[in-house]
Amino acid sequence: WIIEEENSDDAKFLALTTKLEQNQKKLETTTKALKDVRQTMQQHFSSSGSSGNVSSKSKASSTSSAFSEKVWRTTNKGPEAIHPKTQEKFVWCGLGHAGGCYMPEGHNHEQWAKAKKEKKRMFNEKRKLEDGDFKPAA
Repeated sequence: WIIEEENSDDAKFLALTTKLEQNQKKLETTTKALKDVRQTMQQHFSSSGSSGNVSSKSKASSTSSAFSEKVWRTTNKGPEAIHPKTQEKFVWCGLGHAGGCYMPEGHNHEQWAKAKKEKKRMFNEKRKLEDGDFKPAA
């Protein structure tokens, strides 16, 4: 290709096209490498007696039988729910719990918020230096 200096749009177009082709080749190479690694892992797991299910999804997002307390408490499925493990009754509290969560029945939000604020104040008091600055967190 010979590009004349006068027409810089052609030069830009060629440069961008070349870069795009290079990136496409890199993507193809990376995709193939990922497939090879996944296949190797599946072969390893199947030969070691493991399930061999190599998934890119996290265990929390998959439909496994594993129970996740955090996922259960923060997924609103109605105003009341029974805890799957303890069989205790929980109620949905949408105030100040990072968008809401299930709390034990009889939960007093005002009391909870006051205790949380006091706990945070005490934590910060322990971190204060003589000049009023805070110690860096560990």
